[in-house]
Amino acid sequence: MSVCYLNGEFLNLKDAKISPLDRGFLFGDSIYEVFAAYDKKAFRIEEHLDRFYINLKEIKLTVNISRQELKNIIELVIQKNDLSNQIIYLQISRGYEEIRNHVPDIKSESTVFICSFPLKNLPNHNSDKVKISLREDFRWGKSNIKSTSLLANVLYKIQGNQENLDEIILHDNGYITEGAVSNVFCVKNKKVLTPSLQNNILPGVTRSVIIDIVKKLNIPLAESRISVEDLKNADEVWITNTTKGILLVSEIDQIIFNTLDWITEKSSRTGLTDVENFRTTTYTVGNSGSAYYTVDGINADSTALVIYARVGDKIVFEPTANSVFSAHPFEISTTANDTNGSNNIGSPEGWDQSSHTLTVTDSTPTTLYPHCGVHTGMYTNGRIEIVTTYDQSLIDVESASGGLEVSGTVSVGPFKGASGNTHMVYLRAADAGSDYHEHQFHELPGLTFYMPADQGYHGATNSSGQTKFKTKSHY
Repeated sequence: MSVCYLNGEFLNLKDAKISPLDRGFLFGDSIYEVFAAYDKKAFRIEEHLDRFYINLKEIKLTVNISRQELKNIIELVIQKNDLSNQIIYLQISRGYEEIRNHVPDIKSESTVFICSFPLKNLPNHNSDKVKISLREDFRWGKSNIKSTSLLANVLYKIQGNQENLDEIILHDNGYITEGAVSNVFCVKNKKVLTPSLQNNILPGVTRSVIIDIVKKLNIPLAESRISVEDLKNADEVWITNTTKGILLVSEIDQIIFNTLDWITEKSSRTGLTDVENFRTTTYTVGNSGSAYYTVDGINADSTALVIYARVGDKIVFEPTANSVFSAHPFEISTTANDTNGSNNIGSPEGWDQSSHTLTVTDSTPTTLYPHCGVHTGMYTNGRIEIVTTYDQSLIDVESASGGLEVSGTVSVGPFKGASGNTHMVYLRAADAGSDYHEHQFHELPGLTFYMPADQGYHGATNSSGQTKFKTKSHY
């Protein structure tokens, strides 16, 4: 049995009755509050009651019960129900009137109703991540008031349920307000952002709790305007409310967050390439007799071919034929044209001579020179440079590349989160035409790519056969 309180009586919830002429029923002329009780103790009850009484004042609803009396009744409802963890619902309407009238009768007595529901899923750090969608905010202009006039919110939730979404996030004139039943937070560059209370949002109690925690941890925080694009390009997005606590968003309109973790866990949702392969680049190495090596067809002796890499990258040098490396041993040194190998690197620096693979670590020298261990002058001008971020002006210095395919995870752009092979992108905006959108990738910081409108593909499992983008100076 669930015990509730209604106008001076504790009774079984199924026996509670109100008049159909109650203004809360007819007009939504009432204020409500929802809060959690853990181990039969109301969480942040004072903050909830603060907001509740502010809202009563906002709609000029006077009640014939004191705050302390109301608090005592709430605590009795909690104790009279058997559950340790509960959701408490409190509602006060302007009460019953004999004749329906938009103008309230000041003599009417308010209706006070309090009930309890099971809190089935306690907030915890293992809570499922949620999918959300962005929609225009068409609610009334006083969403800071916790009124029972919730038809707009109901419509949003119906729409979300039909589309298999967990929440609808609202925006007004291009700026985020709040969710249909939640507040919104996002993280960008290690700074926490949440819409200001000036943005026509409910001052959520859980929102306030999170803000206090963030401040105590000395994490940068701002209550400010957040644009739709800001939210889509955030590093993380959370939503908060009383019944769920804090929930991490995994998708916004199919833009996937935390995609690297998602792929590493080898989710059954897709057959995408393992994430570590996005940091592996293969260069083909041929030769012209004993005169010079070619790397991806580029003469590495006469051309100042530079390969750029970051810590965590893996570079594989693959011979076009077995005879290339058997007749012309491919080695890497810290000095140019080091034919005798006096300054060659080895496994401590990340070089595997047997597989001709360089795994870049913190111990890898920042400038390296491939060379032949027998014939001098085969890789005279080329080198490898280890960087922390990429410089677009140093990639494809001769502007020789056309449409490219990038293997990685989109970090900025309308398809943020797409992981796999993104193709039909260009290094130069001019090559993409007048109508294009931009992309950046987690694996390629500092670089921007341009995709023509209505062309290309994002996060394909298989390669398109287009020229593979590589962080090198010449194509």
